[in-house]
Amino acid sequence: MLQNIKIGYKLAILSLIALIGLIIASSVQLMTLKDTLLEDRKDKIRATTELLHSMAEGYQARVKSGELEQQQAIDAFYKSVSSGRFDGDIGYYFSYTETGRNVMHAANPALVGKEMYNIQDPTGAYIIQDMIKATRTDGFFTYMWPKPGEAKDVLFEKLSFAMVLPWGDIFGTGIYIDDVETAFRSAATTAIIISVVIVVVLVLSGLAIGRNITSALGQLSGRMTQIANGDLKGEIEGQDRADEVGDMARTVVAFREQA
Repeated sequence: MLQNIKIGYKLAILSLIALIGLIIASSVQLMTLKDTLLEDRKDKIRATTELLHSMAEGYQARVKSGELEQQQAIDAFYKSVSSGRFDGDIGYYFSYTETGRNVMHAANPALVGKEMYNIQDPTGAYIIQDMIKATRTDGFFTYMWPKPGEAKDVLFEKLSFAMVLPWGDIFGTGIYIDDVETAFRSAATTAIIISVVIVVVLVLSGLAIGRNITSALGQLSGRMTQIANGDLKGEIEGQDRADEVGDMARTVVAFREQA
């Protein structure tokens, strides 16, 4: 099959294969980058939630020992975590009852006491219901939510993690992941620019190499036709080349001298 394809087309096919390989490699690298960034965010919020869950277990142990009443332990725990911040002070903690009533919200205390079981984000996701369901699986869920310091009507994607506290409330935190998309788009833009540069280099190199080979072969073919027709005096170009084309040119010279 390949023997029926001209050399110029073969070089073009080779460049196309290299381009496809580059696109596949870049795509895999970009998706790996995105997954790595998301896993990093997951590890961060899971670790901080588990740490505070251990603190809650400590308070509950004091209830069992009779040192504290149950409500005292609950109040003390929420008081200690309500001022906690991370991720540039935009990461905070929240807690809900299993029926969806807010009992602690570090970023918006006005939500405390409100029933939020049926609250939805603009995508239609039932935030609290998804949180409750998440505690039965891996603990992670996503939704759209306002970011502290930003306009209230501007929502950002948020990745959250929740666990059930010893007294039954659902406690968790979240981290905004719009920066993941920003980093992904930046990396994608860089990859596209690099790919375009490589493609241009491949195409120009392929054209130059193809023209060099096909032009020389065309000249040789023409001289061989002239020799076959009895013209033995014309110059045979390419004898000084060190590649296969040069070998062919020198072979044609030897053929002419023996004719």
